[in-house]
Parts: sequence; C-alpha cells; structure tokens
Amino acid sequence: MKAIHKARSARRVLYVAALVASVSMASSIIDPDPAAAQWPPQYGVPMMPTAQPMPMAQPMPAAQPAPTAKPMPTAQPMPTAQPIPAAPTRANLKRVVAVGKFEATGLVKAAHGQWDIGEGVAAMLTSALSRSGRLVVPDHAYAAGAQFLIFGTVTEFGSDERSGGPTPAGAAAGTGRSRGDVEMNLRIADTSSGQVVKTIDITERPTSSGANASLDYQGMSLGDDRFWKSPLGGATRRSLARAVAEIVTCVDQQPWLGQVVEFDGHRLFINRGRASGLSSGDQFVVERIERRLTDPSTGEVLFVDWRRLGTLTLAAVEERVASGGYVASDPDQPRRGDFVMLAH
Repeated sequence: MKAIHKARSARRVLYVAALVASVSMASSIIDPDPAAAQWPPQYGVPMMPTAQPMPMAQPMPAAQPAPTAKPMPTAQPMPTAQPIPAAPTRANLKRVVAVGKFEATGLVKAAHGQWDIGEGVAAMLTSALSRSGRLVVPDHAYAAGAQFLIFGTVTEFGSDERSGGPTPAGAAAGTGRSRGDVEMNLRIADTSSGQVVKTIDITERPTSSGANASLDYQGMSLGDDRFWKSPLGGATRRSLARAVAEIVTCVDQQPWLGQVVEFDGHRLFINRGRASGLSSGDQFVVERIERRLTDPSTGEVLFVDWRRLGTLTLAAVEERVASGGYVASDPDQPRRGDFVMLAH
C-alpha cells in the first residue's frame, strides 16, 4: 500500500511540475520581460487575473430637437422719397422786359403826320408783351429795373403800290391798291451789361383791295377799332405777334437776373418776387460786375467780368420784392445794385 501511495505522490509531483512549466511558458509569451516571468515559488501556482467586465455602453443622449427657426423679420417698406424742392430754372422764371423809345423814319413821319408812329408802336408792343403772360412788363416809370430793354425803329408803315412810296394820311389811294406794309427793326439790350443780345427785323406786307383800298386814315386814331380793321392795322397786328414771339424766345435763352435792393447785415432784399415766378426756398448767387470792357471806337460792350459775393435763400416773397438769408463767400458785403442770378 505504501508503494502505491508513493507512486501516486510521485505522479502528483510530476503533474505539478508540468503545470508550473506550462504556466512559466505562457507567462514568457505574454510578458517577454524576464523579471516579470519570475513568480515567487512561495505563492504557489499563480492565478490568471480575472477578466474585468467591459464597461457598459453608455446610452446615446437623446437627440435634441432642432431649434425652431425664427421667422425672418418682415421687410420694412422703403421710406417714401421726399420730393426735392424744384430749383428755379430758366423755364419758370419770368424776365422783366421794358419797351424803350421807338423812332420812325422821315418818310413814315411824313406819311402819317397826325400820328406819332414811334410812340404808338411802342405802346402797342408793351400791351402785346404784357398779354403774352410770359414776361413781366413794368410801366415806363419803372423801366429802370428791367433786365432787358427793347428799342426799335419803324421803317415803313403803309404804302401806295402805284408809286411805291408812302400814302399820305389824308389822301385817298385812288384806283390803286393800298397795301398795309409794316417794317420795323427791334434791338434787345441787356441792361446789366449794355450789350445788344439780338436784333430782329420784321416785315409784314398783306394786301387788300375794294373798299379798304381807299381808306382815309385821317379820321382814325392809331390803335382804335377802325385802325385794327384796316389793311395797315392787320399788318401791324401780325408784326406785333411776330415781335412778341421773337422777344420771348430770345430772353428765355438769357440768364435770369435780379438786383439787390438792400442788405441789412442779415437779410438781403431783391427787386423780384411772385410776379417773376419766385417762391420761398429758391436759391440764388449774388454777384457784382467788376469791370466792363468796351470797344474804344463804338462803345460796344465786349466783355463783362463778374465776381461772386455769396448765396441767397429766399424766405419771404411778395409780388415784386423778396428777401432771405445771405451766406457770404467774399469779404465784401452786397450793396444796392449788385445782381442775383441762378447758381450754375
């Protein structure tokens, strides 16, 4: 029995030795470090470490709902553009025009001795210009404030076709035809410079026959109803209409001008107002003529030199006068007679 027991003990020792050898071999494979492979014999057979459980997977956080998109702000309508005050222009400002002296040639005076042809035609032209509504036409007493002055010469005012000469006012035309011939020469002068800006020649030669051919102008007044019904009156009317159209077209193409009446250090007064088309808020420049160059032989104005003094903004406008604030751009203050004009 003892022999059997020894044999079993020997087999256990061999088994344990084989087991230790296999563990050592496995340790050397797992950890090549020789020091780590040494296991203290007093601890017996080392135990394999218990495998740690894998950590539990954390649940994915619940998806947050996407934030609700904020509505786009409602587009605000563009502010309504405020109209820019219309600056005065050449088109809506009326020029001040006066009719000066009209002359008649010697033949015209001889033919119509009872009439002052020059003065009569000037008066009729003044009325026609006023009725046009396109100009301001002052009375002769205030003509000095006009921007333009119209002069003229009447070179023909009625003729007898038989002789080609003038028909005397008290003589009948006989068997021939009396033509209402009217010829005149007009000159438009700029009073600020003295320059003649345009010369206009007008001729009207309507013919008539029969009862009107032997009209006696002796009992007529220049410009009365009988005169306007005569051949000469018809030609005169047409001549005046042409003259008005030519004058309006000419002056509308020239710079608009007014003049300084007074400057009190704050407000500046000018000799133009509602009658000329001005209104509150209109802006102008104030200028002064520094010098005029004239032809030494004829006296004709050749050049005008202007100097700008400042700007004027109208605040109060009456019929024929206006005033407003003045902003200086030159050390010299405005004085009576200086000019105001549209800014360029």
